[in-house]
Amino acid sequence: MNNSSATGTGKKNLRRIRSLILSGLVLAVALTVTHTLYDSARQAAAQELQANFNFREHETIARIQQRMTVYQQVLLAARGLFIASENVDRNEFSTYIASLDIDQNYPGIQGVGYAAAIPSAQKNRHITGMRKQGFPAYSLYPDGERELYSAIVFIEPFSGRNLRAFGYDMYSEPVRREAMVAARDENRLTISGKVILVQETDGHKQAGFLMYLPVYKNQLPYTTPAERLANIAGWVYLPFRMGDLMAGLEGERNLEMDLEIYDGNEPSAAALLYDKDGIRVAGNGAVSRLQSTRQLMVANRHWTITISALPEFAARMDQNKAGLIAKTGITLSLLLTLLTFSLTNSRERAIYIAGEKTGELIKNAADMRLLLESTGEAIYGIDMQGNCTFANASCIKGLGYQSADDLLGKNMQGLIHYKKADGSPLSVEDCLIFLAFKSGQKVHIVDEAIWRADGSCFPAEYWSYPQYLNGQVVGAVVTFIDITARKKAENNIRESEERLNLALQGVGDGVWDWNIQTGSMLFSKGFNELHGFAESEFGKTVDDWISRIYPDDWPALANCLQAYLTGETGSYRARFRVLCKNNSYMWVLGRGMIVSRTAGGEPLRMVGTHTDITEQIQAEQTIDENKQDLDAVFAQIPDGIVVFDHQDKVSHVNDTFCNMIGLQNQQLLGIDEAAFNAMLLERRVNDDDNLDNKRQAVFSITSTTNTSSNLMTLQRTLIGLNQRRISHILYFRDITNESLVERMKSEFVSTAAHELRTPMSIIFGYSELLQQQTFDEAAQKRMMTAINEQSKSIINILNELLDIARIEARAGKVFNLELIRPAPLIQELVDSFMMAGDERRPHLHLNSALPELMLDSEKIKQVLKNCLSNAFKFSPADQDVNLYVDMAETEGKPAVAIAIEDHGIGMTPEQLDRVFEKFYRANTSGKSPGTGLGMALVKEIIEHHNGSVQINSEYGKGTTVTLYLPVPEGAPALSATG
Repeated sequence: MNNSSATGTGKKNLRRIRSLILSGLVLAVALTVTHTLYDSARQAAAQELQANFNFREHETIARIQQRMTVYQQVLLAARGLFIASENVDRNEFSTYIASLDIDQNYPGIQGVGYAAAIPSAQKNRHITGMRKQGFPAYSLYPDGERELYSAIVFIEPFSGRNLRAFGYDMYSEPVRREAMVAARDENRLTISGKVILVQETDGHKQAGFLMYLPVYKNQLPYTTPAERLANIAGWVYLPFRMGDLMAGLEGERNLEMDLEIYDGNEPSAAALLYDKDGIRVAGNGAVSRLQSTRQLMVANRHWTITISALPEFAARMDQNKAGLIAKTGITLSLLLTLLTFSLTNSRERAIYIAGEKTGELIKNAADMRLLLESTGEAIYGIDMQGNCTFANASCIKGLGYQSADDLLGKNMQGLIHYKKADGSPLSVEDCLIFLAFKSGQKVHIVDEAIWRADGSCFPAEYWSYPQYLNGQVVGAVVTFIDITARKKAENNIRESEERLNLALQGVGDGVWDWNIQTGSMLFSKGFNELHGFAESEFGKTVDDWISRIYPDDWPALANCLQAYLTGETGSYRARFRVLCKNNSYMWVLGRGMIVSRTAGGEPLRMVGTHTDITEQIQAEQTIDENKQDLDAVFAQIPDGIVVFDHQDKVSHVNDTFCNMIGLQNQQLLGIDEAAFNAMLLERRVNDDDNLDNKRQAVFSITSTTNTSSNLMTLQRTLIGLNQRRISHILYFRDITNESLVERMKSEFVSTAAHELRTPMSIIFGYSELLQQQTFDEAAQKRMMTAINEQSKSIINILNELLDIARIEARAGKVFNLELIRPAPLIQELVDSFMMAGDERRPHLHLNSALPELMLDSEKIKQVLKNCLSNAFKFSPADQDVNLYVDMAETEGKPAVAIAIEDHGIGMTPEQLDRVFEKFYRANTSGKSPGTGLGMALVKEIIEHHNGSVQINSEYGKGTTVTLYLPVPEGAPALSATG
């Protein structure tokens, strides 16, 4: 009994041990399957969370780049104000900045300012000038002597904390100076490193930075660094407080994200510009999976940006599916284990448990099966030999099989992954699905061929995850999706782009694609070739594009682009110059349109083209130059020209004709011929000549200007053309002078006949007497002397006539101008001057320290002789003639004044008005011989020296003739001696 009992107990224990081992194996297998499914669901949720984080990261970076790009446009527009104005005053600057509505349109800007560049030598004058503008306490700060100051003279809004910046010298602080020097020397937009703005109060101080753009002096060059240094006028700038800048930037969704911004490439505490939650993450060694650090280029300065997910974001991870799988799997695992244990220990207990729990077990198993079957992704499992262990409905359907039995137990590599898309074989060693359990790593393939049951294949994206049991890889779980539709869409897009590129290459245009949020740009092959660059040489950002635009063209182009982006205009179209590879500039026609927008309606992406219009611009310039040349020739023609178009309306009139009749060009253009003739009739003096349809006519008109009226005689000639654009031309020639000359010739004939007849009669009479009679020696001498004197008189008349004729015609070598000191010349003339029969000498009052003048010495002597001769001729014998020579000023410029003063008979106002007329003589009594040419000759000679003649005379009291000769530029301005 004892042996039997011991044997029975041993067998019972053995069955119990076997039962425990079998139950444990069942539990391990069930938990392994549960863990695999749970891990797959958890990783899928994690991937979704990571993708969401990546999107939010890119969105945040894009918002920062977009905001900074918009701020750059504000600076460019502010600089445009200074370029377009000779002198921007405080009111003009304030009005302009107010029109931008900064608070509404550009949140985050502390203000818009202008800092003037003040050399050390101009510091005191600058301070004095600012105080005179209504700021008696104004001063530059901080104190100290420096070679260059940069006083903040404008900042808007000019209120609140911004008042603290008024007069601050930013150039005195190293961080700000570094950015200002870079902006000035390279003529580009820069931002400073981390600073504390002078606007900060004693409370909470925020880190900040400043954005600068140089302003150069108008009309001065700034193409080289040396020119920029010499001609810098100042800087327009924007101050930023980082907290204010970022306040509205991230939006409500980013409350779950932490943002840190560092100045430079290293995320150190000293370089920290902004930390949203005040807990610095970057650089502390703890790197979360939901954390990224990126380098961002902002206005040619590096920022390091760290973005981390806060707990609120991580809590959004979808754990429901994984939790359901875990709970269901564990429950089923325990139930299966208990069932196994019970079955192996007691049939009755197994029957009881089966009776009580079968319903629940069936329900849980159905839940797990439903979960696997409901997912849209194809899922199957393989063991270490690659044989299928399970497959869901999406997998079976996607592979073209009828049921799971067609797959279970079969080698999946040999069934669905045995060759590539081109038909070439794919071995097990090269099958990346197997890499998951061979290397113990997850595998993700974007595009490989999966083969269906019917022998066809489709492109698939798949993931292979290793399965572990007790730390050992026991197989893999594979999920895949059919990407046929996606590839077709990608191919369609690629083909469309190729067709577009071919079409654009056919017309020679270059294409660009601008991501407005990130600032990145893509340039087509044709775009690069258009500008002479190899692929990718042109650049990859909007800053690269802007840097190649001709500087003078950028302000107008920036305004055009900004107007389109903000919706002020409906299209973007501009002509500007772009720097090519060979350092030459090409004229292009830029066109573009917005092709996508954000959910809020902001521009997201813009596509456009460049068309080479260099030849067109050159042709236009040639046409403009030719037109300008023709207009210049037209304007220089001394006669009046009026052109009528095919509708008999005035289409062109030159300035000469406008000056003839005293009207403006705008008053004549567009009027018809009838109105034109009526306008002439209103001004005609003689009405005995009909102008209508006469090819040639001579008539007189009254020409009225703003100051005077005068009589003018015109000769009109009609030239008929009957061309497509021009019907006829009227040619007007001013013959007033010719008429006057004819009258003067008549007067001259009369005067010359009178003046020459008397001496010629004397000469003729005495010569006849000498021929016919014999006289004593004394009588002969008297007659010969008379003949000699009368011959001299005739010669003088002829010489004066010849001098006037030469000067008027400007023929021959009439004047010989050279630098001469006038004092010795005048002294020599006075010493040698003598009037026949008059022993008086002119009284000379001479300033001997006169500057050199450009003179013809002989002509000046002739002028002085004429003036002195008239003074003595018309002065009583007991009166003196004075000659004053000294410095004077005429029309605001220095000159030498020569005044000849007599106390003779003087002239009436009527005589004074005609004193310079040729052949006019104020005294016609015959007691004072002369030709009436002397003063006309004086006027011609002095005006040829760029001087002037002034005559003051009072009848019965005398006359003073003053000659003004200009001092050449550069000659020392000497004071008059009095």
